[in-house]
Amino acid sequence: MTRGGSVGLFDTGHRLKYPSGAAISDHPLWQLQLACGAAFCVSVFGVALLALGRARSRPQSGSWIAVAVSATMGGSLLALAIEKMLSESYGLGDWLVRGLLLVAAIVAPLQSSHALMSGRALPTFLELLGPRGDKPLSRSTMILGFTLIVTTVIATETALGLVFDPRWRDFPFAALTIIVVSFGTVAQLNGRKAATRPLAEAVFAGLFAVAALYMLFNEGFQNWQSLWIAVIYFLFGMTLWHVRSVAVVSAMAPALPIVSAEMLVERTDQRR
Repeated sequence: MTRGGSVGLFDTGHRLKYPSGAAISDHPLWQLQLACGAAFCVSVFGVALLALGRARSRPQSGSWIAVAVSATMGGSLLALAIEKMLSESYGLGDWLVRGLLLVAAIVAPLQSSHALMSGRALPTFLELLGPRGDKPLSRSTMILGFTLIVTTVIATETALGLVFDPRWRDFPFAALTIIVVSFGTVAQLNGRKAATRPLAEAVFAGLFAVAALYMLFNEGFQNWQSLWIAVIYFLFGMTLWHVRSVAVVSAMAPALPIVSAEMLVERTDQRR
């Protein structure tokens, strides 16, 4: 679109863009967007109530506050995330990435509210992709974990793009805010205290922290979208930093004696 078609009183066909007496709005479908946000907010609370009825133990005192925060963020920004996906996707790659990010923004608050009421922590990448031992993960935990993986991959791609090639790139702040706030509440309330910090999550946490600091000074303090997305990247890094793993040692421990025995046999044969 040429500059004359995007600014001024007349469009490219020399017609008035804003007829006299007509209402002007940046969001003409705001009523539909409001209804979708309210319905999604109610759905998050509904999932929390269902999980509470099946929970074996009583959730923490701050769980309902965390569910309310997650539901508020989802209800407030979900319609904006859909609008930005429809208006800022310019190719098959953009549609795929932003579509997956939107799906993650829908799934994350629902699964996070379930995890908050059930007392489940965020699973690590190794627990999802590595050996699982004698205790397989539940379906809801796997959905929560793979949503975290998808978000991490997409956030890494967008963060590196904004650092090394920021020209003509949009800030996916709406969808990422929904996801990061939801995962952050689970990591803070249901985090594992006495456990090891996984290496993969620590690496991604450092990457997001460095990218946030770079964007903060590179874009300046006048661009509110860059400030917003920098804060979200930093919070996402903190969320991944709080993820702990207790299943790594237990899952790998049975394999250690076997490896040691094989090494002893090989050394014995070599000596003979």
